Amino acid sequence: MRSFGSVFVAVATVSASSPVHQCPAAIGVAASVRFPDERSVPSLVSQFPRGGSSRQPTWLRKASQMLRPSYRTASNYQKLLQEQRDLLERQLRQTREELAHLRKQVKSNASKSIAVRASNVKAQQGEALRFEETKMLNQQLTELETAMAKLQEMKDRLEALLLEEQEKMAALQVKLEEAETSSEELKAKHEKELELLRAELEAKASTQLAELKKMMKEQMKLALDQQKATAERERQKAILETEQKLQKQAELRLQTEQKKAEEAVEKEKVKMRKLVKALAEREKKLLAAAEKEAAKRTSAGGASSTQASSSSANQKATVTRKTGTVRNPFK
Repeated sequence: MRSFGSVFVAVATVSASSPVHQCPAAIGVAASVRFPDERSVPSLVSQFPRGGSSRQPTWLRKASQMLRPSYRTASNYQKLLQEQRDLLERQLRQTREELAHLRKQVKSNASKSIAVRASNVKAQQGEALRFEETKMLNQQLTELETAMAKLQEMKDRLEALLLEEQEKMAALQVKLEEAETSSEELKAKHEKELELLRAELEAKASTQLAELKKMMKEQMKLALDQQKATAERERQKAILETEQKLQKQAELRLQTEQKKAEEAVEKEKVKMRKLVKALAEREKKLLAAAEKEAAKRTSAGGASSTQASSSSANQKATVTRKTGTVRNPFK
């Protein structure tokens, strides 16, 4: 939005005792006018080529529908500018009237000041008061003249802008008429561009599809190789674990068998010790019985003594042979 600024002139309040209290106590001239930029009016029609028949494609009809609201917006914009120009003219007239009224008040105060100049001290005080009021009125006159100059400048700019917008409105109307009379060439050109675009997209799609298939094939092969390698590692790991498990079981079984064998050997050793001990005791008993028998026979007679001695020797030899066949396992 283009803004030419805001003007506000506030005039100080005049005392009720002033002889000019008949004029408004506060004179304000406010002009706050904002004008939209010429860029707010769309210029889309400049993009359309000229010439052609009355037949229009869909996109051209949509463009025309877009341009018609723009044309109505430009009309409203021109109307708004005219209203603002009328408002500025009314404010200028009101300011001129206030300026003329203040000038009359200044002249009236000046004439009264001359008439009362020869009076007493009280009259001189009133003259001083009127002098201050005259000074304030002169200041107000200056401010009003400045405001009038600004309002006049704004009015001139507004009229120039209004003229410029009227010219743009005419150009926009011409472009709108040219756009609405576009030919079949636009449609053919549009269809040709669409066909080229479609062919280009199909070619790109085919190329991308081939690349995608190739990439997917490579990825599948890579994934299969990775899966095979993982399966082989798992198989080797399972074999190693099985071998370790079987080896541990064999070692445990071997230790168990070895322990059982040691226990059996110990039992056999105990049995052999008992057997040797029993044989030794039996031998002692046999020897004692033989000696006792020999003693009895010796006491019975000499002849029988010789026979008994021979018999005893034979028994002793028999016992010796029997005991000699037993093998001591601890040797």
